[in-house]
Amino acid sequence: MHRILLPVLLALVSASPAAAAAPAFDVDKFVPADAVVYVTADGLDPVEGAAGAFLENVMPGAGQIVDGMLLARAPAIATVDRSRPIAMWMLASGATVIVLPIRDAATFEQLARQSVGTEDRVTTIGGYGIVTRGGAVDLAAIGAQGTAAAPAIGGQVRGFVELGRVMAARLGTARSELTPLLGRLEGLPRVDFAVAASHDRVELSATVPAAEGLLAQLAPPLPPVQNRFLDVLPADAALVFATSAPERMAAVSEALFGSLAARGPDGSKQHAMVRRMRRQAKVWTALSHGDSTTAVSIPRGPESTSLIQAFSCLRPRHARILMHKMTRHLSRGTTATPVDVKYVPGAEQIGDVAVDQLVIAALTAGSATPQPGAAVPSFMQEPIRYAFLRDTGVTTYGADGLERMRAALASVGSGVVAPEIRKAIPPGALMAVAVRPVRFATGGASGGEYATLAVVPRGTALDVRVVVPAGALPRGPGLLGAGFGRGSR
Repeated sequence: MHRILLPVLLALVSASPAAAAAPAFDVDKFVPADAVVYVTADGLDPVEGAAGAFLENVMPGAGQIVDGMLLARAPAIATVDRSRPIAMWMLASGATVIVLPIRDAATFEQLARQSVGTEDRVTTIGGYGIVTRGGAVDLAAIGAQGTAAAPAIGGQVRGFVELGRVMAARLGTARSELTPLLGRLEGLPRVDFAVAASHDRVELSATVPAAEGLLAQLAPPLPPVQNRFLDVLPADAALVFATSAPERMAAVSEALFGSLAARGPDGSKQHAMVRRMRRQAKVWTALSHGDSTTAVSIPRGPESTSLIQAFSCLRPRHARILMHKMTRHLSRGTTATPVDVKYVPGAEQIGDVAVDQLVIAALTAGSATPQPGAAVPSFMQEPIRYAFLRDTGVTTYGADGLERMRAALASVGSGVVAPEIRKAIPPGALMAVAVRPVRFATGGASGGEYATLAVVPRGTALDVRVVVPAGALPRGPGLLGAGFGRGSR
């Protein structure tokens, strides 16, 4: 299938305008009734203009590279009428169809047959070139049939996926392992999506209907306010993760643990571990009735990695008891390098706040004396710290833990959020992730916008939005591989 999908995907970023011909029907408005995957684009020219500008912003000369790849793999693209819409369908019968508006039928068929596989079919009808895999398709006959609902979201590229039907067909017998988590795969909803590109960013939007099951538990709308723990997070965070409505997130973990438990036989060590994790997750959810956030910082390279968590905690005493219980079940290392794990309440003091420690230290051979730092991963060599201030719990891991704990406690309730973090995490999100790829690539403390993923419940559906700014990506030839030259289109 990839041999016929690749030309269309690459075609979205190439250019060469041409005059339009009258279509047999509006391919971007016709949706085959038995389509399980449907994708349409406004035309190669308008899509290429936006996507090409984005690529050029990230790496000058990228358009030339993609043009060369495209013409080498799909010479028939040169015959496409770039001003008219294109479409790709995957039908319930298993056939995959790419429909391209063309200027010259004979030239298209000649060039297309040079690049498709022996199992692919090439034909033309009514001003369109058609490449098919998995079965013969008569475009005129399909056009006479009924149509499915068009995509619900508008964009330069838009479409839908009948998620359950596609997964059920692709997974086959393996799908039974996913049933406790996702329910009946055939009943999963259709997901509508749209992609839009500009000079500055690429955005993917999707809507997932939530009529029943786990999705229905997640769908009730949240107040359109910012996560209240964002003010605890440091401005140098390379990654931010934020959640709201813990009882809903608990439903996700319950479904996940249920799926894991179903895979292990009763009485097995795996089954016992999953049951214990399931109980502890329920207790932790009961302790928290609000938002939570996590941030990872890498200010001076991998050795400086640190993590901060802030969460709602109405009962600190119960939280400490739970930490003691969880500590007893943490891994004690390998036989060759055993470690000692100890939870120490009130090990440090910051102002009026007692700071607990979870200390991990290696045990020397033949001795029960812990050796802090020895044979322990660098991220865990400094104690994990826990502190509780009013109705807020704060945890720090990794480098500079004490300093970061002090800064976090001073920020609790201040309402002062780093501007880039505030911009990246949308109000009313059930879950949001923001990451600065530049910081992970360079290990630096500065530079790079956040690329974000957010899930926002709307009552009857979940809206999913992914935004990738050009500034969030590393720039230069390394983006598409060393050795490509720089230039302009």
